[in-house]
Amino acid sequence: MTEDPSRQCINYMRIDGKPVKAARLFLGQEYKEQTAALARHFGVGKEYHKTVSFNYDTYRKIVDDFEPRFHFGALTGIVSATETRIPDHSYAYPYHQLMVELVRLQAESICTAMGETVPRKLFIDGGFSDNAVYVKLLSHHFLELSVRTTDSSLGSALGAAIVISDKTLNSKFLKQNYGLRKHQPFIIIETIT
Repeated sequence: MTEDPSRQCINYMRIDGKPVKAARLFLGQEYKEQTAALARHFGVGKEYHKTVSFNYDTYRKIVDDFEPRFHFGALTGIVSATETRIPDHSYAYPYHQLMVELVRLQAESICTAMGETVPRKLFIDGGFSDNAVYVKLLSHHFLELSVRTTDSSLGSALGAAIVISDKTLNSKFLKQNYGLRKHQPFIIIETIT
């Protein structure tokens, strides 16, 4: 495994020795801090963010007049708003705003990792794999890729186990044992006036 710290990428190795480049952006701590701040602001429990579903209309309002509203403290070297300005809407609106901003950073990091390579699939592994808003936004950003998530964050361990195993796996192994799911991007509907 080699690193390209200037581009926040890491290279894993396939069993044939070819590199597999991965984006390395540690959004988890920033997400945790920002959702805690949102919970305090709206007087809801710390886990309330888990109840928010993707809302297309909210997304459109945010991107149609987009401006960064969150100041990121846990992410170093990231350009963000100079101070956090939480819109006084329901919890869901600023939560979507936060997710749009984080996914934009993630997409930039993924594009850096892809470089000139044109992949066909994007795998989301780890804590964000069960975040419906994050997955929906990332799927939309990478329309040309097949976006897949898993039930657990054991991708590296599972990959190593498969490589050293002498057992032949059937085509349904990952879906049955790893919770591999395919996600469809949402369609933007333009109204003509």
